[in-house]
Amino acid sequence: MKTLLYKEDWERVSETYEAWWESELSRPIIHLTYIPPNVDINDYSLTLSWAFMRFPPEEALNALFECFSKTLFMCEAYPNVWINIGPGALSAFLGSDVNFNPKAGTSWFKGSFSLDDLLNVELNPENKWWRYVIECTGKASTMCRDKAIVAFTDLLDVATSLVHLRGGA
Repeated sequence: MKTLLYKEDWERVSETYEAWWESELSRPIIHLTYIPPNVDINDYSLTLSWAFMRFPPEEALNALFECFSKTLFMCEAYPNVWINIGPGALSAFLGSDVNFNPKAGTSWFKGSFSLDDLLNVELNPENKWWRYVIECTGKASTMCRDKAIVAFTDLLDVATSLVHLRGGA
């Protein structure tokens, strides 16, 4: 992949990231974007961060592509499709409830697991949030080809996920 639809110099940018990863870059990575003043920045930001909680997968991806088409990706910035269901998807995958609040711009996770339950917690491959993230990632991998880079969801750390599963915020 030498170019992306929304980032023509992707080959140069990917080489820069590779050099950074190998500690061969003598400067910081610069992620700079420009959004024209006529774009509703609140809706734009909510869509970039929460598309997959606001819309079904295909509609979410099309909304993201619309955002990307209005964005100038400069320096090392590039279009990134983040499959985001909130900070702590791991707890959702293991059985906590998820409550997305678009006004607050976040998802809250709350479980009701006892300490004994936690000793035996396992991923259920039929868990609705696990299946949803798998579906979103699959569609994104197909629809983003030559358009954007697909990122994985935010699993968060194990300690916080345990708090979510126990019912803490």
